[in-house]
Amino acid sequence: VLQSGLTTDIAGKVAVSDLTPGNYQLVETKAPTGYDLDKTPVKFEIKKGQTTAVKVTKTNTLTKGGVILTKTDDRSGQA
Repeated sequence: VLQSGLTTDIAGKVAVSDLTPGNYQLVETKAPTGYDLDKTPVKFEIKKGQTTAVKVTKTNTLTKGGVILTKTDDRSGQA
């Protein structure tokens, strides 16, 4: 673990600098409220001589809910 506790900003972005050449991965440890946590690593590589930042993306999936509907008779109240 090189860095932990990174948090995205209001736009959902986080920047990490001063990485030496090599292979890296980002792992989400906490999802935003209402979204599923996906711990699948996002892999990327920093190459020797690289002068531009690598851009990686991760899409959060909304947590799905459910509903139970019970129909009742308006006179007897029976289901």
